[in-house]
This record gives sequence, structure tokens and C-alpha cells, in this order.
Amino acid sequence: MRLPAATGSGATSTGSGATPAERAVVSATTTGMVTCDTPFKGKTVTKETYRGLELSIASSDAAGASNGQVACVIDGRQALIGDPASVRAALDAKAGGSGMDKSADYGKARAALQGDQLATIFVNGKAYGSFLSGTLATTPAMADLGALLGSVPDWAITGIRAEDDAVVLDSLAAPASITSPAGTAGPSLLPLPPAHASVIAPLAPADTILYAEAQGAGVALQNLFARFRTIPELATTFQMLDGMGGAGQLVGWVEDAGILVVKGQQAPSGGLALVTADDATAADRVRTLTGLLALMGFGNNSVQTRESTIAGVTVTTITLSNLASLVPPGQLPPGLDVPADAKVEFSIAAKGRVILLGSGEDFMTAVLGVQPGAGLADQAGYKQATSRALANSRGSVYVGFHDIVGLAERFLPADQKAQWEANLKPYVAPFQALSITSTEDASGAHQRLTISVSQP
Repeated sequence: MRLPAATGSGATSTGSGATPAERAVVSATTTGMVTCDTPFKGKTVTKETYRGLELSIASSDAAGASNGQVACVIDGRQALIGDPASVRAALDAKAGGSGMDKSADYGKARAALQGDQLATIFVNGKAYGSFLSGTLATTPAMADLGALLGSVPDWAITGIRAEDDAVVLDSLAAPASITSPAGTAGPSLLPLPPAHASVIAPLAPADTILYAEAQGAGVALQNLFARFRTIPELATTFQMLDGMGGAGQLVGWVEDAGILVVKGQQAPSGGLALVTADDATAADRVRTLTGLLALMGFGNNSVQTRESTIAGVTVTTITLSNLASLVPPGQLPPGLDVPADAKVEFSIAAKGRVILLGSGEDFMTAVLGVQPGAGLADQAGYKQATSRALANSRGSVYVGFHDIVGLAERFLPADQKAQWEANLKPYVAPFQALSITSTEDASGAHQRLTISVSQP
């Protein structure tokens, strides 16, 4: 059964009185033995003949249903169910040869996916953009949303397939148009730097359970600020930001950013890695931050700093104790208090052009002690998870499911371990790791999610 070429939120009404958001139709292949009687059991049903087929229409209690009605039709082994206007439109599309499979955009989208798919999801970007533009234009409270959303690609498609020891999900989109859903050109944005070999990945220890990296993070943040700047209500905030040097001064020195969580021997630890232009910039930013923290602690025992050397790198550890004394009166909501004995400890260091900000010296020891050939990238589980990763990825995420499960088992209460081992672990154990990579260029955007398993 062919759905209308304009299938999506932007499909137009055909006299039913339904708004575009209320239009929907579901198409399903059946055994050939079903009828429309089952979904309409207990309801008053009217029948009509449309395109030579019997169309059943009944009242519906579903929210958003067109005029409170839902229609069903069986065409051979194909069943259609939805609001009456959409079901008729689907039958018209089949009869007229104007179905979604005839859409040039759908053809491009489907051709972009590799091979057979277990499931696909297609979004008609042109129809969705038209619908969104109309919504933004008629809803003043959402008028500023258009600038934040950016432009809408002509199409987007997601496919799921199974490959030996992995499930692979590919999401692709056409190049975005130059206008936003609000119909404007939008703010001027900085070009993202080209993708490159990771500077952060070599610092990830072998027992890293979560690794995420965003190349060009500083530029992306500046572009986000540029979008927010178009909102009139934020004008005062941006005047204050401009007085401090603007977004460029705040985040412009960041090239790439990464997050690392390490399993550790006793407990997990985590931190942030920021890539700067060169070694001197990294060292200068660390000196500035530690100097500010030292100034905060002048004459105040609640802020203490100490230095240590780990793998030849100077590490500054800051301990903030008695946090309640650092919060000015009246700054917290009524009824919310900071415990007097609460404290936070974190460490900061510069290794080459990378600034590391971690949860403590355990994190620094793990990261700074990584030896060539013995890091995360050298582990079999990581290699399996990333074997299908996109080349020249600008964004990367790795999650070690297997290691996370092992870590969680350490803290599982004794009275729950038997139930876990018998009822849950057999279903979780085969999952090894998750990998997400993404690219974007003149041909469009591509994101790939891979879940690797131990037992294909």
C-alpha cells in the first residue's frame, strides 16, 4: 500500500476538518485472514465503498482523532487504519501511482541506506518545515523557536539492520536549507573546523566505560550563543556577556571537548578534557583558573589547594569544604539547604595542549598514566564496537555496556543478586558496547549507532 507522497506532519486536510497534526494512517502487512471487525468490536460502524474496497468507519476515543472517527480498510494482505481522510488519501495514492515511493526525496533517502533494513523511518522535511513554519507564524510564544531550531533538511531517514555481531542504526539527512523554519536566513554562524585525528582519545585509559568527544566544540557553542542572541528577552544577558569579552572570549579558545569516565579499581571517576590551540594556551588557562581559586580561598579555610606531580605533570587539586559558607544568603530556594559538612574535590592539569578537569587525583592518575599501546583504543571490546564507525567523525561516543554491568554488580545488594543472575543478567550479558559517530558535510549529515554483542 502506497502512502501519499506528502506523508508527514505537513499532509493537508481533505475536508474532514482535521488539522495537519491530527492526520495519520498506519499501514500493516497481515496474514490475509484479518478483518476490520476486531479493532472496531463494540463500536457503531458505518460502511462505505471507496475505490472498490469496503471502508469501515467508527467513532474513536483517541485524543486528536479526526472528528472523533477512525477508518479501516483491507486491501488484500494490506491493512490501513487512521483518520478517514488519510485512509482515503492512501488509497488515492495507490490508485494514482503517486505514493511515497514515487517521491524523489524518498528515493534519495532510501538509496542512502545500505542494503536491507529491519525497519526504516522517513521524515519529509519539506512538509515538516512547512507545517512548522505555519505553527511558528501563528503562535507568538513560539516565534523565537525558529532561530534556535535552525534550518530543516529536505528529508531525513533512519534505518536499522543486523550485521553479524552488531545492530547498526544509520540516520541520514539531506543538506540543510539556508532558511530556518521561521522563513528567515537566521543568524550568521561560524564554519565548523574540519574533522581530524582525535587529540583526546590517546588519553583514555583501558578501563574507560564512557568516552564522548565533540570536535569543534568551541565553535559550536559560539554558534549556539548566536542563535540565542536572536531572542529579544535575552538581550540584557548578552550585554553582560559582551562586557566580559563575548562568547569568543568565554569559549572561543576551546577547539575540542571530551568526557571520560573510568571504571577504576575501587570506584569510578570522571572528568572533562578540553583541547586548546597549543601547549602555552592550555598552561595559561590552567594558571588563570587555579589563581582565581586560590584568590577565593584567601583567608578562607573552605577553599584549599594542593599540588602533586603525576606522570611528570603538575596537578592542582582543589577541595571546597563547608560549601554552605560559600553560598550567599537567600540564593537558594526556600527549604533547600547545603549540608555544613558537604565538600567537593576536583583536580586540574595541563598535558600538552589538553586541559584535564577531573573528579580527583584517581582520575588524573588513570589518564596521565596511559602508556602507548595500552589505552582504550587498543582494547578488543572498543575495536569491536568501533569497527563500523564512520570515517572522519566529528562527534564520537563509546559506552562499555559490559564493563558498566560488571561495575553495577559490585554495588548490588546481596538479597538481589540471585534474582539478577537468574532473571535479568542473561538478557543483558550479550550486549558489549555502544558506539556513536557522526559526520556532516556538503552532502548532508550522517550518524551511525552500533551496538555490539558477544553472541550473534
